[in-house]
Amino acid sequence: MTGRKTIRIRVPQVEPGMVLGNDVFSGAGTVLLTKATLLTDYTIAQLRAWQIEYVDVKDAKNEKNPAREGGRNYAREDAAFANMYAHSLDSIAELFEEMHHSDKVPVQEFLPIAEGILDQVLGVQGVLRRLHQVKTGDEYTFSHSLNVGIYAVLIGSWLNYGAEDLRMLATAGLLHDAGKVKVPAAIIKKAGPLSADEYQEIQRHPFYGYQLVSNTPGMPKKIALAVLQHHEREDGTGYPLKLSSPTILSIAKIIAVADVFDAVTSNRCYQARRPPHVAASIIMEESFKSLDPVVAQSFLARIVPYLFNDDIRLNNGMTGRIIQINRLSPTRPLVQTEQGFIDLNQMPELKIVDVV
Repeated sequence: MTGRKTIRIRVPQVEPGMVLGNDVFSGAGTVLLTKATLLTDYTIAQLRAWQIEYVDVKDAKNEKNPAREGGRNYAREDAAFANMYAHSLDSIAELFEEMHHSDKVPVQEFLPIAEGILDQVLGVQGVLRRLHQVKTGDEYTFSHSLNVGIYAVLIGSWLNYGAEDLRMLATAGLLHDAGKVKVPAAIIKKAGPLSADEYQEIQRHPFYGYQLVSNTPGMPKKIALAVLQHHEREDGTGYPLKLSSPTILSIAKIIAVADVFDAVTSNRCYQARRPPHVAASIIMEESFKSLDPVVAQSFLARIVPYLFNDDIRLNNGMTGRIIQINRLSPTRPLVQTEQGFIDLNQMPELKIVDVV
């Protein structure tokens, strides 16, 4: 199976609007930018800051130009989303630093970020693709907060939430990890296993976040509760209060699913990112135990067909291409390999471990 043709160029030759043909790695082997990332002024500046000399980009001579189709200017829409993402990321970094020295959320500064998410997510096609393109190797807490806000709004829209609830979802998603500003940085950034005391402290971050949001005049109580409850689980195995399904707020259940998916597919100080197929499988499995099944299944129904578009590698070393999604078991598709067809739903010992 061959992928789309790419060409290698020097970073000074990279222009906004180009798309990465392969992952970009640091000298230590960490993924800095992923394949299919839309390159913007922001990401190009990052490449220069990281002192990357060459990147692989898609060869426009060998591909159809998707910039315009059916009267729509997709390049302009991509650029608008990328700009929203980059500016929001910068703002979140500044606001989290402000919260580190305060006991309140700068709500008037957060609201425009939430509105920007709503403007770029609701009623716009291709949001999942665009989010995949712009995700970067930035500080995890900041990018994760923004990603969760975007995923939460998407899920809420698929569940037919009204405008006000979607606005609360965006804000709660942005703030769900705000309590981490009150946790010592040495614990947040620790690369190795946490001690028992450190683990207990990290589990207090939902409570710290609740205090921050609750102390902020004009912040809806639902947002504070969502921040407090986003690590609670349907079966009572979560934290900090070990609540079970009937007592967990619905928007907290949505943020829980968004949180799991983005955490698994992002680089963290103690764990490298894992393929989205792994994250989807985890959510599928947990939808029968710890995650709300309606929220989880709604998310999977929309995101799995988008994820399974690339060539993949199985845990037995074989590579192939997904050619059909099983609607009853979307994380177990039909795969075409050079040796023939493999129905993962009939072969439970096999699983997708990477995108080629």
